[in-house]
Amino acid sequence: MQSTTTDSRITAAHYTAPGAGRRWGRFLAGVAVILTFAFGVIPALQCLGPVREVREAIDNSGIDATALLYTESEVAGEAESSIRNAIHYAPVGSKLRTCAGVRCR
Repeated sequence: MQSTTTDSRITAAHYTAPGAGRRWGRFLAGVAVILTFAFGVIPALQCLGPVREVREAIDNSGIDATALLYTESEVAGEAESSIRNAIHYAPVGSKLRTCAGVRCR
């Protein structure tokens, strides 16, 4: 039998899984793509004609579009209520009474 010395063993602290560098590279490339879109492409799109017109209309109206979520508007509440009522009070044979084959609440 051949004995192994402690010098030839791979310790857990120094071991890196095969392909770890490739995974890190893909992760960093993904982060770079997201940052490029967030801080490069999207601000550049605001200079295009239709987008610029909408942005200027929002600015001129004094609307704070960053603070409004769709759930905070009255229209969204009314739409949700209408959809719930349409599903709940639908005719018995209607496909609206089921949600993906499961009976709706």
